[in-house]
Amino acid sequence: MGRFAIALGFMVFMLWGCSLWDPDRYPPRTLSDQEISELRTEVQAIGDKCRTLRLSGRVPGYVASVHCSNPGILEAYQKVDFPYMSLLRLALARRLQLAERVDAKKISEGDMLVEFYSDVRGLPAMSAP
Repeated sequence: MGRFAIALGFMVFMLWGCSLWDPDRYPPRTLSDQEISELRTEVQAIGDKCRTLRLSGRVPGYVASVHCSNPGILEAYQKVDFPYMSLLRLALARRLQLAERVDAKKISEGDMLVEFYSDVRGLPAMSAP
């Protein structure tokens, strides 16, 4: 799931400029460069660990790999008080949907990645102030 971690990191990076925010916290908190770097590193490590488990056969399939990585990814973002948790949860749910389709042999791994990246590209975004 290493590529998913990268895709998810890219999506989250795009969401920082997103026009949607929690109305209770205006403006949304901005993460420091160090927090972003540490978050990317942690998410990548989580995804790599679960991908390695899948490739070794200890985790059977993409769905199990997503179940392995999603909780850790969610926790990593909660630790830095990520301001767009509802969008992150949506992205994690989308990962699971795509993994289910791959395991059911309805789409290929490549199709899964294209769909995930296409979802990311379609999110509303604007340049950072």
